Amino acid sequence: MADIAAPLDYVPTGSMDVIVASLVMHYLRDWVPTLREFGRVLGPGGRVVFSTHHPAEDWHWFQRPSYFATEQLVDHWQMGDRTAEVRFYRRPLSAMFAAIRDGGFYVDELVEPMPLPECEERFPESYISLTTTPRFLFFRLLPRCLLPG
Repeated sequence: MADIAAPLDYVPTGSMDVIVASLVMHYLRDWVPTLREFGRVLGPGGRVVFSTHHPAEDWHWFQRPSYFATEQLVDHWQMGDRTAEVRFYRRPLSAMFAAIRDGGFYVDELVEPMPLPECEERFPESYISLTTTPRFLFFRLLPRCLLPG
């Protein structure tokens, strides 16, 4: 386990083929330094795959006054008989794309995932919710190449 907000000094430059960051990017205030570090450790043909909260869902769920603000939110998770306070950052889609660009990448693929069809029969209410309300985004990033001249 590593803190992706810190330099990955233990990872040699150009040594990684794929970086997977599942549901962690929204805990970072600024994605750019982390994405630049990902770019450093990726080898030729490398890519970054990550998932994050869908910005429209967090804006709606937390009833924020402005979709376009980047802001820290606080959620409370019930875990048995105790409640945990979880802090994360909500940002608009345009801010996500700007950070990806400024971090040295471009979006090769963006997916708004849907549940498997089998879920409809087993969990009909959840299936309706998950197929009509955005929850997450999956990104596949490739390094931006500078063009000569």
